[in-house]
Amino acid sequence: MGQSQWDYDKLKDCFTRSEKSLNRDEDHRGKDRPWLNGTLSDYASRVLRPMTRTAEHHAHNVPSISLAAFDIATDQHMRRSSLFSVYLPSDLLRSRPNLNISANTIATRIVFDAGTQKLRVNGARRKVVLCCGALATPQPPMLSGIGPEDHLKKHGVKTVVHSFGVGSNLRSLFSSPFVHTVIFLPTCLLSSVGTIMPYGASDLDISKPENVPDIQIKLIPVSGIDGPSEVTSGVCTFMVCLLRPKSVGSVRLARADSCE
Repeated sequence: MGQSQWDYDKLKDCFTRSEKSLNRDEDHRGKDRPWLNGTLSDYASRVLRPMTRTAEHHAHNVPSISLAAFDIATDQHMRRSSLFSVYLPSDLLRSRPNLNISANTIATRIVFDAGTQKLRVNGARRKVVLCCGALATPQPPMLSGIGPEDHLKKHGVKTVVHSFGVGSNLRSLFSSPFVHTVIFLPTCLLSSVGTIMPYGASDLDISKPENVPDIQIKLIPVSGIDGPSEVTSGVCTFMVCLLRPKSVGSVRLARADSCE
């Protein structure tokens, strides 16, 4: 995460202080904070329990192989419990004169003051944080002159800081629902006949990059395919997610227009 001292033990307290877990009484889950989190209903648990028992029986002491329930950010009434509603309630907004929320507003660009030796953001004492999602966040900096210089010149944007990394090196966790028979390829985990390969102590060390899982299998107790499924058939879906993609992509400006 950029800092060698940012390990799980040091960040654990931040996690527990942020939430209240409605269904799970565990040491790493919060118990008395405003952000409510739960797990899938018993409807899903009836499908998950046999898989959990199987995993615990065959891999009861393997830290690098895990199976966990799927969390959902809803309250006890199954209403969405977002960070916005929890940490920015209406009473807080009315009591903070220095907090301003502009609804239905488009941020066009960041204006810099180049009159001093070091660039600073006009209107902010310390910093500006852009949180527009992976695809939309690169747009405001590039419209403001921060980004690949050749690309900015192409759209008539004056370069303030040449930074090729803006909008580059994007990775996506590709997921695909598994509902049909596929070609089986033997791996270091499964043999050619489908049995789990023997492993040694070095294979269980989760601090080694080579032991980080390649895929995540999310069990969905309904059809994960677009379109309605037959109501007379029982369906569950294995949603396979690629955790360590090799390919990268980029986002660039189509026009020098903040509305596009």
